[in-house]
Amino acid sequence: MSDAQSANVHAALAVPARRELLDALESAGQPLTAQQIAKAIGLHVTTVRFHLDQLEQAGLVAREVHHESRRGRPSVRYQSTATHGEQASDQMIGALAGMLATNGAPGEDPRAAGLRWAAGLDRPAGEHQQAVASEFARMGFSPTIAGSSIELHSCPFREAARVHPGIVCQVHLGLAQGLATRTHNGEQAHVELEPFVAPDLCLLHFLPEAG
Repeated sequence: MSDAQSANVHAALAVPARRELLDALESAGQPLTAQQIAKAIGLHVTTVRFHLDQLEQAGLVAREVHHESRRGRPSVRYQSTATHGEQASDQMIGALAGMLATNGAPGEDPRAAGLRWAAGLDRPAGEHQQAVASEFARMGFSPTIAGSSIELHSCPFREAARVHPGIVCQVHLGLAQGLATRTHNGEQAHVELEPFVAPDLCLLHFLPEAG
């Protein structure tokens, strides 16, 4: 973490209400809406949304946005990135270690490492795109569902991915494909990753079934 990032984190956590908000998110064990958080900690929802914005800017909270097929405002839920970010780092290291043990050299098949990573996670619930977004939100990617794609706004492995996109990005592609396939009862899911379409944005594209 850079000095600027560290300063942002300390500033965000200097407010007791934000620490209480984070505690509520971590205790819940699942993403919560601003209304649910407000009820849990006894603050007005507008105040909660303000604190959530500050925590998100500091990288301590990730939002999950789902655009419903029907008209209306998208559904937004929040979760703490602290515990899940550390867990995601451990899982990423495990995936790469497994690739080295199997292939003997990095880069041979990083996507397969991501597929094995997905196989070791709990079976995702819901429609395949939403299931992938939920898991990536837990890891701190701040995903937003947009049409047939998922926008990834905050990759926790960004710096490593810039240096080694052929490894890191392919592992994440395999993870997304593996998660989506498990929601399809084992049928191969068609997912593609478009990395760094903007400095802080990657896209997961969900393609229609062939035929």
